[in-house]
Amino acid sequence: LVVDGLESVASIPTIGPHARPSFEEDFLVNYPKTSIANLLEMDEVGIYVVGAVVDGMVDAEEW
Repeated sequence: LVVDGLESVASIPTIGPHARPSFEEDFLVNYPKTSIANLLEMDEVGIYVVGAVVDGMVDAEEW
Protein backbone atom coordinates (compact mmCIF):
# COMPACT_ATOMS: atom_id res chain seq x y z
CA LEU A 1 0.00 0.00 0.00
CA VAL A 2 1.47 3.33 -0.99
CA VAL A 3 -0.16 6.49 0.32
CA ASP A 4 1.39 9.88 -0.40
CA GLY A 5 4.74 8.26 -1.16
CA LEU A 6 4.87 6.25 2.08
CA GLU A 7 5.00 2.48 1.96
CA SER A 8 3.42 0.38 4.67
CA VAL A 9 4.07 -3.30 5.31
CA ALA A 10 1.92 -3.51 8.43
CA SER A 11 -0.68 -6.26 8.39
CA ILE A 12 -4.32 -5.53 9.02
CA PRO A 13 -5.79 -7.67 11.81
CA THR A 14 -8.94 -9.61 11.11
CA ILE A 15 -12.04 -9.29 13.23
CA GLY A 16 -13.37 -12.51 14.69
CA PRO A 17 -12.05 -16.05 14.48
CA HIS A 18 -10.02 -17.25 11.52
CA ALA A 19 -12.10 -19.08 8.94
CA ARG A 20 -11.57 -22.83 9.01
CA PRO A 21 -11.15 -24.60 5.69
CA SER A 22 -13.99 -26.88 4.66
CA PHE A 23 -13.63 -30.63 5.12
CA GLU A 24 -13.07 -30.99 1.37
CA GLU A 25 -10.38 -28.28 1.23
CA ASP A 26 -8.64 -29.77 4.27
CA PHE A 27 -8.69 -33.25 2.71
CA LEU A 28 -7.35 -32.04 -0.65
CA VAL A 29 -4.50 -30.14 1.01
CA ASN A 30 -3.40 -32.77 3.54
CA TYR A 31 -3.35 -35.95 1.43
CA PRO A 32 -1.21 -36.79 -1.62
CA LYS A 33 -2.85 -36.77 -5.05
CA THR A 34 -2.45 -39.67 -7.47
CA SER A 35 -4.13 -41.44 -10.39
CA ILE A 36 -5.80 -44.86 -10.39
CA ALA A 37 -2.89 -46.29 -12.40
CA ASN A 38 -0.35 -45.03 -9.85
CA LEU A 39 -2.51 -46.21 -6.95
CA LEU A 40 -2.57 -49.77 -8.33
CA GLU A 41 1.25 -49.81 -8.44
CA MET A 42 1.76 -48.51 -4.88
CA ASP A 43 2.98 -50.86 -2.16
CA GLU A 44 2.23 -48.57 0.77
CA VAL A 45 -1.19 -48.33 2.37
CA GLY A 46 -2.51 -44.84 2.92
CA ILE A 47 -5.14 -42.23 2.19
CA TYR A 48 -4.90 -40.59 -1.23
CA VAL A 49 -6.88 -38.14 -3.34
CA VAL A 50 -7.52 -40.05 -6.57
CA GLY A 51 -8.35 -38.22 -9.79
CA ALA A 52 -10.40 -40.15 -12.32
CA VAL A 53 -12.83 -39.75 -15.19
CA VAL A 54 -16.06 -41.78 -15.21
CA ASP A 55 -16.35 -43.17 -18.73
CA GLY A 56 -19.69 -44.96 -18.37
CA MET A 57 -22.22 -46.42 -15.98
CA VAL A 58 -23.87 -49.85 -15.81
CA ASP A 59 -27.64 -49.37 -15.88
CA ALA A 60 -28.50 -52.57 -14.01
CA GLU A 61 -26.42 -51.71 -10.94
CA GLU A 62 -28.00 -49.97 -7.96
CA TRP A 63 -25.92 -47.60 -5.88
